[in-house]
Amino acid sequence: MLLTARWMPPVKIGNASIVGPLEAHHFMMKSWPHVKGAQFALAHMAILAALDGRQTPQEARVSFDGAVREACLNKKHSI
Repeated sequence: MLLTARWMPPVKIGNASIVGPLEAHHFMMKSWPHVKGAQFALAHMAILAALDGRQTPQEARVSFDGAVREACLNKKHSI
């Protein structure tokens, strides 16, 4: 398992930096908004594949970044 793989550059979500597939998986399972789109599903599969060596960490990063963009996690919303 590639549990220590790190991304360069990290994926930014607000003020946070997600630095690798393991951290991304944790974020997706614990902190992702309730609504999950198609990019979320693709990113989740890519991250799991990266964690067990079936895909590169950078490929998982691209998928995760796409899911972050789809969910608009970097846009500021006023309440």
